[in-house]
Amino acid sequence: MLQLKCSNAALSGKLLDVAGGAGKELLRLAGFQDSADGEFLKLDTAPDGRCTSIFERLQTVANEEWEKHVREERDARIKAEMEKDKAKGPTIRGGDENGRTQIGRSRRGGG
Repeated sequence: MLQLKCSNAALSGKLLDVAGGAGKELLRLAGFQDSADGEFLKLDTAPDGRCTSIFERLQTVANEEWEKHVREERDARIKAEMEKDKAKGPTIRGGDENGRTQIGRSRRGGG
């Protein structure tokens, strides 16, 4: 039997009391039941597919949100670097109008 104490500060602050009690409702969907005094959430049987399914779904959503956040940070860094590059001005490189540089003698002959 697994039981979670509802008055646990860390558990309440991070899961149970989040979003108007959505965490408690999620655990109830996973098979947990309120104790008679309401002090604990109990899982009287062995975890079944509901727990695994909810865990996998939460993990998927968490990963998607983390990836989205990381992409936003990356895009902000790229944008900042592009702005820095614009401030530097154009880069001038050698070569003719096509950007080609000829080094050494002409390949067409001659001396």
